[in-house]
Amino acid sequence: MRRMAWVMVAACAVAARAEAQQGISVAVGASMPIGALEQQAGTGLNLSLRQEGALPWAQLDYRVDIGLERFSGKGASSSLQYTSFSFNVVQWPSRSLYYFGGLGLYNSQTTRSTDRFGRSGSNAGVQGGVGYVYESSDYLPFVEMGLTNLFSGGDNAPWFSVRAGVHF
Repeated sequence: MRRMAWVMVAACAVAARAEAQQGISVAVGASMPIGALEQQAGTGLNLSLRQEGALPWAQLDYRVDIGLERFSGKGASSSLQYTSFSFNVVQWPSRSLYYFGGLGLYNSQTTRSTDRFGRSGSNAGVQGGVGYVYESSDYLPFVEMGLTNLFSGGDNAPWFSVRAGVHF
């Protein structure tokens, strides 16, 4: 699993360097757990930093995301935290509206009130959503909604996110 993670990091770094002039963006928002994750976590906060660029062989863009999702815990869990590294393909049906979807690697860490060390693990996941860019100045504000599903063994860990950010 670690070898696969390093291969993805290297591939995304090469792609990011090739199109670095496309820009970066920063986003912050709220995440709501759904499904099995809702039993363990409450509403959370998400932060992301992104490198964005164009795929030269397709009519699509890409983005490489580094993210943090932190949920308040329920029951014996004090908190749940996911750090992620993901690669998304972005399609622009208009100048302002976009769709995104991709794969990611997620490191999860659960802190329990009864165990000072908690648990951690790494899993793969998918994400997708829709966003809107406001073309108002050199800095482009945006909003987006997305769904993430982490493949965590027996039960998946899905959550819904709403984010706002700015593209530089």
